Amino acid sequence: MTNILDELKLQKFHNLKAVSIAKSCIDFNSCPVTADLFGRWIASLPCLQLLDLSSNKLRGYLNSWISNLESGLLYLNLSECELTYDDLIHLSESIHSKSIIALEVSWVNFHINRPTYQGNLADFVAAFQAQIVSLKLMGIDKMSAENLMNFSMVLQSCSALCSLWLDCWRFSRKEIIEAIQVLQLCKSLKNLVLRVNDHAFNDAVCGVYLHPHHYHNISVPMISMTKENFRTVDETYFLRLAEVHNCCESLL
Repeated sequence: MTNILDELKLQKFHNLKAVSIAKSCIDFNSCPVTADLFGRWIASLPCLQLLDLSSNKLRGYLNSWISNLESGLLYLNLSECELTYDDLIHLSESIHSKSIIALEVSWVNFHINRPTYQGNLADFVAAFQAQIVSLKLMGIDKMSAENLMNFSMVLQSCSALCSLWLDCWRFSRKEIIEAIQVLQLCKSLKNLVLRVNDHAFNDAVCGVYLHPHHYHNISVPMISMTKENFRTVDETYFLRLAEVHNCCESLL
């Protein structure tokens, strides 16, 4: 098999720079032979720069796929993958942590204990702080305002970061006001999307976008109130909405 891959490397894929294996049902536990074959093929690509592994069950085997690449990746998409904390450790200690400038880890299913989830994620992001330009991290579940502020301070240390997509769910009515401090911490970022929604309460909590949305080349601040429950809205909701909106405008 190695000889075949070496031949393909020289004859067929020598200049291949981008590979997408998204949503390919690759599972190291149920189909180890297939997963290993894909991993060895990826490792045989000398010029690979962009790799999309989204929606696959890697669970501890990410390192076996990317550790043998000859050069560091520029873009890596792990969104909707099943990973372990070991995957984060190996990636943050690999050559790719010095080369990746765009990283997608949205809706990732981490097989680690919930109490350590945010700390592990923050440590992981911090490993890329020198050069990462774009980070997409949607689908953070049940993050408190205090934890989000701590996480935001890690993001601020990412000196090159100019595009951040951060999606936080299940804030209470009280926490959404506290989250204004998070917006202030992140105001130095050039392109920040912070969405705060609440699906655990009947009270509608506004979705907040701190982001210059572009419509016909006109940049405008936007507040999203999609997927909300408006059955119990009263005047206090709009007072809170106005307070958050005014804060957003001051930071744009």
